[in-house]
Amino acid sequence: MYVLHIKKIIRNPAIIIPIIFMFALSIYYLFFYSGGYESYLQGALCKLLLAVPYVFFCFLFISYEIFHSYCKNEVHESLCTNRISIKYQRYDFYILFVLDSMITLLFIAYQIRFYYGMGYSMKPLIWYSLKVAIIFWGLVILLGIIIGWGLSGIQNKLVGMSLLLAVFYLFDRPFLQLLMGISQGRLPACNFATLFCIFTSAEPGAITDTYYLMSAEHVHLFRILFWIFLMLFLLFQVAKNKAAVLWGIAAIVCLILFFQPTGASYSLPVINRFDRWHAEQFYYDNAYTGDSIVSTKTDMEDFNITAYDIDFWVDDILNAKALLKISDRNLDQYCFTLYHCYHVTNVVDQKGEKLRYQQKGDYLTVYPSNGELSEVTIEYKGASQYFYSTGQGIMLPANFEYYPIAGKRTTFVYNNYNTCFSREVAGHNAEFDVTVYYKGDLKVYSNLSEKEAARKGKYRYIRYKSTSDGMTIVGSPYLLEKEIDQVRVIYSQLEHDNNPTRKDNMEELRDFFETLEELGHPLYNKTFIIAPENNLQNYCFSENHIFNQIFGAKEQAIQYYKYGKLYDEPDEEDRDLMDQAEDMFQ
Repeated sequence: MYVLHIKKIIRNPAIIIPIIFMFALSIYYLFFYSGGYESYLQGALCKLLLAVPYVFFCFLFISYEIFHSYCKNEVHESLCTNRISIKYQRYDFYILFVLDSMITLLFIAYQIRFYYGMGYSMKPLIWYSLKVAIIFWGLVILLGIIIGWGLSGIQNKLVGMSLLLAVFYLFDRPFLQLLMGISQGRLPACNFATLFCIFTSAEPGAITDTYYLMSAEHVHLFRILFWIFLMLFLLFQVAKNKAAVLWGIAAIVCLILFFQPTGASYSLPVINRFDRWHAEQFYYDNAYTGDSIVSTKTDMEDFNITAYDIDFWVDDILNAKALLKISDRNLDQYCFTLYHCYHVTNVVDQKGEKLRYQQKGDYLTVYPSNGELSEVTIEYKGASQYFYSTGQGIMLPANFEYYPIAGKRTTFVYNNYNTCFSREVAGHNAEFDVTVYYKGDLKVYSNLSEKEAARKGKYRYIRYKSTSDGMTIVGSPYLLEKEIDQVRVIYSQLEHDNNPTRKDNMEELRDFFETLEELGHPLYNKTFIIAPENNLQNYCFSENHIFNQIFGAKEQAIQYYKYGKLYDEPDEEDRDLMDQAEDMFQ
């Protein structure tokens, strides 16, 4: 039976020519297309993802032609009551699925070969390549096959081909730009628009950094599975097959899971205002207008937190339970700063009694019941897409309020001269006892001292306990730790420009350490965590560690330790020019 179907495909020029073109296109991107991607690690991924829309359309067309030619067969038409027969057409589907698998395996093999050629052979990178190939390549092609199959039942070929083009438009850039133009300023509508990003979310610009690479989190899997199950539902419904109900239920489940909160971090260069960076500006532009966006000052706290005992569970979202010991026990209310993406679910005092609280934007106000408050336990969960914390990677610097900090503090600086996350740390020391539970192959590091590492059920965990004025937690399968001039340096082994083992980078790093010594703030016996390359100028200076990139760290340290500046402040001449430009635009 398979031989007959293969012969039918080979003998049809309208089918075999696109197949040859598709493989030629893939080989072109694999071996001949340059685009400047060969010089860095993500180059293989970039090149292959550029070909996805073209290969998708090829399979869309090939699938349509194969199944449409079946519909012309009078013998088969006499055997079924409609133009789509799951039973008799399944052999053509299996052949197309094998073609999909072959080209996906070619994708995987090329990535692995590319990584080995650059000297990277770690198992997590190979497993990551497999996940990316399945989500952004194999399943996308499978969707094209199913859509082509469904549209093949349309007798008028002109109408069928027109619908093929319409389907491609549905997932291509112009339609996505149109959706974003309509939904701009409406966060739920923007969330819905990303449901159509099966191409754009896989573009080279979606690769974030060398801790995380490109997001291969569950949200992308749920997106593509929703479309596959939806198309299968429609296909089986037209074929009057009872299995349509099951496919419909599966599509609804995937849609619900897709809209669940996630820390998946990615950039969408075409769809502005919906990548990990623009999402923050979107929030401060539209959803919340508080003091935190107009001031770089920190309000004086009415109390201090003397000790933290926190458990973090890292998954698609971050779950946390934080016990805080309070210095002043007799206030009417206690204000904490906790980033708005983390939603408080429970607050209790030292007796276990529930407390009344109010969470608005980046601020949490807790109202104690009768009696003094010596301890408060806050449970919360959520996900930030910029400072991510998922099973794929963790980047939670000390200047980011992913754990409650006393007082009403600046979180995001947004004025005429700066657009960035606030760079201040807590400002006073506290005792930290922190346990991080995580899955997978992550290597988790912190500026705090490690006390214990083991496994508990499906989670691995690592416990930190020490005194500090801020806590940074980073995690990635690719992180390494190295001591350089008595400084503990943590970095990604996938780094190139910020790899401290390179000779020129080592010289830059040692010059930075000498500058700190001259400024009276040596980093000896402390920790320097090298931030991911696509960090958009987020950095912080703590008493026992620095979170920054190598290049630019020296100048920023001089500005901070010598002049007390963490933000850009133009001189008088530049300020006058900027004011004149602003008046002209107004």
